[in-house]
Amino acid sequence: HDTVVRILDSADDRESEVIAEKIQDISPEGTPAYPELHSTGMLMLILGSLGIVIFLALAVCLIWGYAAGALVLVFGGALACLGNPVIWSTLLRAMERNQVENQHATE
Repeated sequence: HDTVVRILDSADDRESEVIAEKIQDISPEGTPAYPELHSTGMLMLILGSLGIVIFLALAVCLIWGYAAGALVLVFGGALACLGNPVIWSTLLRAMERNQVENQHATE
């Protein structure tokens, strides 16, 4: 059983290395930190950050009222998504990974 797990892990490592090399060829940032993280995983991280803002807005709404909750939702959402360069770069990296995943799937 352990041998099978090691073989699968080494195959996953090799595939991650291949994907990392392909991403390095097209990405201005070079080698990705986590090549095993797929584009859908990156988008889920973004949606998770939006979920946190929505949760906080609902908590503020329950404690201080609808107006305060709406302000947290609008300004928190704008700050978390529009004003955060990490979100924008994550979207660009997700598009690069999607391109590599599509190329890798057709090979």
